[in-house]
Amino acid sequence: MLRQDHELVVNEKKVYRLCKELDILRLQRNLRRQHPRNLSQNRTITAPNQRYIAGEIRSDNGPQFVSHLFESECERWNVLHERIPPKTPNMNAYIESYHRLLEDECLSMGEFGTYAEAYQAVVEFVSRYNNRRLHSSLHYLSPAKFTVVISRQDCIPDIP
Repeated sequence: MLRQDHELVVNEKKVYRLCKELDILRLQRNLRRQHPRNLSQNRTITAPNQRYIAGEIRSDNGPQFVSHLFESECERWNVLHERIPPKTPNMNAYIESYHRLLEDECLSMGEFGTYAEAYQAVVEFVSRYNNRRLHSSLHYLSPAKFTVVISRQDCIPDIP
């Protein structure tokens, strides 16, 4: 973004060094280990937006997903709930990454006085994430811009 918005070229290592000197790096989180019941399976994806299959839910091992209430609701609605095993981020990497960013860049920035304030903050985050935020996996383009580029071509672009 510094390059696009201000024509400023800064090396990632320099940014890291400066953040470290200013003591503004994020602390590393402690991991809790829990064992899943139904392990998720890798599936072949053949088209965009094909991450989930009807009647199936894939999640991490968060407390909301290991509760008895959640499990009973999945059974009631005849939904197979899979949990990724610990230390296998590749099985749920995209959504895990998104949830981490949502937490770090939106929800943990302060306390919300009302539900409407929290909702507005999430709406603004999603808009920024899709329209402004650069994604390294998308050749440093926003998802909206990448979709436009892909729609003009039949292959992934060679964009610096």
